[in-house]
Amino acid sequence: MVRSRTQAQPVPFHYSHPPAAPAFAVTVINASTRYTHIVVEGDIDAVSLPALDRELAAHPGDDTHAMVVDLSQVPFCSVGGVLALTGLLNRTTEAAVTLELVVDTDTARRALECLPVTGPTRR
Repeated sequence: MVRSRTQAQPVPFHYSHPPAAPAFAVTVINASTRYTHIVVEGDIDAVSLPALDRELAAHPGDDTHAMVVDLSQVPFCSVGGVLALTGLLNRTTEAAVTLELVVDTDTARRALECLPVTGPTRR
């Protein structure tokens, strides 16, 4: 049996929302009075930059000798993020504090290649 179409059948339409961006978080771990470890998670963009700036502004402390900023969970780093990290780099250099950036994503690594640093990046 063949049925003729008397009414226009709607074409099925499926809309899926784009995946949500990972939540942004900055965790400061003071393993000792001389060592600070900062873990950044999520995109560093115009929305998250003020929170990153607030957290980084307090560092390095007077008694800090070494810092690690773990960016391995940062899928995107804007120019503003690069500028914030450059400010941290300048402050650590002036205070003679060792700074290590840990980067594990290609997009963040490419953005951070603008920083005035030398030496290998750790993956």
